[in-house]
Amino acid sequence: ALFYAAFSYNVLGKMDTAKTYYKRLLALRPNNMQSHQSLIGIYSQQDSAELGRYHAETLIGLADSALKAEPAKAAQHTAMIMSGYRSLALFEWRAKNVLGAIEQLEKAAAYEKDKKDENLHLFMAQMYAVRSGDKDLLNDEAKKIRARACQEYALVLKINPKNAAAKKESAQMNCGQ
Repeated sequence: ALFYAAFSYNVLGKMDTAKTYYKRLLALRPNNMQSHQSLIGIYSQQDSAELGRYHAETLIGLADSALKAEPAKAAQHTAMIMSGYRSLALFEWRAKNVLGAIEQLEKAAAYEKDKKDENLHLFMAQMYAVRSGDKDLLNDEAKKIRARACQEYALVLKINPKNAAAKKESAQMNCGQ
């Protein structure tokens, strides 16, 4: 009942009330991954990076343990792990730590099996593109990072040839040349 109350308040945009219910649920069931995931979203919207990071790291740990304990539910637990790493990447990017964001995205991508995640790779391409413009990079380093951005944009376009952002951004970086 606590989860559904929290979820309902979250949907209604009453984030503080939702947060209270999610915290009450976590006090009773600290391993509830959905509550941690929901709190990550709330804290992300409220710019509470430290609390968001805490719940993302907790979610990754819980999902990783569940993955080892319940291999039959690998897809579900892997999605939770990837979500946690993607959230950490978002918090890093907001803190202007592009390298940290790339590191977290690479960890998320390591959990991909056969099907590649379009949004994950678009975010990664964008972070590599931002990094390639760093004035402190040597020319060779910048070229390698730019090539990696182009590689990620190409992967996104392979997954979805109609992805407008990937088309536009790869063209801006002259990836086809």
